[in-house]
Amino acid sequence: MIRRTGTVILALMACALSMPVEPPPESKIDPVMYLARFGYFPEISFRGVGSAPLNQPHVDQNSSVFENAILEFQDFAGLDLTGKLDETTLEKMAQPRCGVADKGKLELRFKRYARHSSRWEKTKLSYFISNYPTDSLLTKSEIDKEISRAFQIWSDSSNLDFKRVLAPEQADIQLDFFRRNHGSDDPFDGRGGVLAHAFFPRWGGDVHFDSDEEWINERFKSRAFSKNAKQLLQTAVHEIGHSLGLEHSKAKRSIMAPFYQGWMDDLHLETDDIQGIQSIYGKSKETATSKPETTTICNTSKRPDIIFGTALPNPSPPGIVPSPSKPDICFNTYFDAATETKDGSFYVFQGDYHWKLTLEKAGFEPQYPRTNQDWGGLPGDVDAAFYNPTDGMTYIFKDDQVGKYFNTDIQPGYPKPISQEFPGAPDRDIDAALLWGKNSQLYLFRGSLYWKYNFDKRTVEDSYPLEINKRWRGVPNNLSAALRWTNGKTYFFKGSSYYRFDDDTFAVDANPRVRYPRTIGKWWLGCHSKPQTDLETEMEEDAGTKRNPRRWAWS
Repeated sequence: MIRRTGTVILALMACALSMPVEPPPESKIDPVMYLARFGYFPEISFRGVGSAPLNQPHVDQNSSVFENAILEFQDFAGLDLTGKLDETTLEKMAQPRCGVADKGKLELRFKRYARHSSRWEKTKLSYFISNYPTDSLLTKSEIDKEISRAFQIWSDSSNLDFKRVLAPEQADIQLDFFRRNHGSDDPFDGRGGVLAHAFFPRWGGDVHFDSDEEWINERFKSRAFSKNAKQLLQTAVHEIGHSLGLEHSKAKRSIMAPFYQGWMDDLHLETDDIQGIQSIYGKSKETATSKPETTTICNTSKRPDIIFGTALPNPSPPGIVPSPSKPDICFNTYFDAATETKDGSFYVFQGDYHWKLTLEKAGFEPQYPRTNQDWGGLPGDVDAAFYNPTDGMTYIFKDDQVGKYFNTDIQPGYPKPISQEFPGAPDRDIDAALLWGKNSQLYLFRGSLYWKYNFDKRTVEDSYPLEINKRWRGVPNNLSAALRWTNGKTYFFKGSSYYRFDDDTFAVDANPRVRYPRTIGKWWLGCHSKPQTDLETEMEEDAGTKRNPRRWAWS
């Protein structure tokens, strides 16, 4: 679905390794921030999986909440379970390590290894090395060799094949060396601390290494006991494991353990790692008797919208005309509206149909599309939708009317005129609606303008409407839909494209690796071939003009 975010979706991002060393004297660990960052306070929201909390968490260190978090961390790190912030626990926290949460929300944990709930839908993957460190002991060719060895280690124990390509647009996985703030939600911190991080398959699988680290190979093995030197091969194998869909393991010697293990002469995957990767992609070609077409996931997620043991369908191949009674959204990739519902499901609407999105990878559930009649006689070509977690209701706009739903069940007395339900708001033809995660206020978009609706006052706030480009920098006019995804990120849709919005900078994400807009078909719907519409033309169209407008006619 989405190549980057956050997080993960959703997170999600993968992490760095760390070496048992004494914390530097200038280092001061904030245990509350540390535990919040790595997922031990589940009630604290994050920018992305494993990234810094949105706000400074306020947790009393004398509380049972803090004690339980300490116990969980000690258990995961293999320490004595004291529940106290003792010297051993503080030393562990001070070690360079992963910038991603140990307690992921979308992981599937089996015994000790943990599998993230996204995977690549193919076993032949390509990679591209983009930015190299500017000040490194290693030459570019040495770095290339270590990265190649890292991929080979995973290939030797699974049904995966990797090929290096020479252009980023040809690559499934891109590897970069960056310093400090580099466009992701987890800026690097110089030597020590976070060594690297990676994105799970759902968010593109890219790997970032901290360029400030002293990366070494066999030639510099004599430096291995320096607190600054880090074995590039070991770190690369770990991060690529995340790129392939593995979370951290509690097994101490596992390559997927979150803590760097010092120099390894005979670096190899442990049984825990092999079981994890084979559970996703199958055994290596030498040992496998047959290659499965799909992998069945034994899902332990609490989210009700993930189908148990179900493989998702591929979109129609090029040249196959979809049935007129069941449209193939990959042949015409746009959303009339997108929304969440109370049960945690996410739906997109197009014409007379709707699709339920999957959370574990780009795509939609196999029994979809379904007609909008499932939504209490909802007509086609709806205008906008949003979910309000305060009352647990989903609101869908069409022409001058709005429907109110609990999941997919319309509530008595609806639809109602928009002017009655949302006084002061535009009374018809809303392009997009968004309950913004930054302040939990409702924003309604139409044409080049937007309105801010105050639920407490039950009216639009003074001074509105305003121009979209005055506040939502980089967001186009005439939107098709807006949505807050599971990673807490805000997404805007127009035609066949989407934009990820940075809630902190109030602008479309400016990322050197991922440039917006991006195509809906590939990153949201899992469409593996170019749809039979002119996407370039469609991106230039006025996406605010809905197709085949019809009056509301609920039965």
